[in-house]
Amino acid sequence: MKLGAKIITATYVRRPNRFTIIARHNSSKLRCYFPNPGRMSELLKPDAELAVNQNQASARRKTLYDVVAVRTGGCWVSIDSRVPNKLVAEALEANRLMEFQSYSSVKAEIPFGRSRFDFLVEAPGYSCLLEVKSCTLVNDGLAIFPDAPTARGSKHMRDLVAAKGAGYRACVMFVIQREDAILFTPNKQTDPEFCSALRKAWESGVEVYAKRCRFTNFDLTLDANVPVKL
Repeated sequence: MKLGAKIITATYVRRPNRFTIIARHNSSKLRCYFPNPGRMSELLKPDAELAVNQNQASARRKTLYDVVAVRTGGCWVSIDSRVPNKLVAEALEANRLMEFQSYSSVKAEIPFGRSRFDFLVEAPGYSCLLEVKSCTLVNDGLAIFPDAPTARGSKHMRDLVAAKGAGYRACVMFVIQREDAILFTPNKQTDPEFCSALRKAWESGVEVYAKRCRFTNFDLTLDANVPVKL
């Protein structure tokens, strides 16, 4: 999927709130929407290079610009937390995900227990609940999730265990929005509760996948699986 139709590069200046970035383009200051509430402190460093998509003016928009990626260590990182769901939806509809090729029906935003899961993929007699998580933090090739505590993520893992017990196939997929990951692991230091919930889910039969992405001129594609270490 294309991250934008009219992308320019700019320089990070500051982040006045979770969803706003002030950037510098040539001699102009740009007020940009930042579509990710995460801390992103490892990416949003002074003078970091940003990819910014310029949108058409609209009465519904407070800004004309969206930050779509940040460059770090020579690698572009997609930062929009909505992108992984869109990538997976496209891949499921096109039957491009090897892990889910036996299914013929795809539905989004499916409630189960106390959670609402991203996808339900079905075939006659079989149903699979799939939760998708966005990962942007990579250190020396090691992709880590989350970058901040996520009680919601832990709840999702517990409800996937319940779904597995109720007869569903249950899966979680971590979409790493960059190219430089070679291994995935949960972030034990930042969120030991999520790490424990994920491991218990895996031990209960929940399938855990991690996929990195490939950038081609700001066109983002789901790429290879990376090993998961729990």
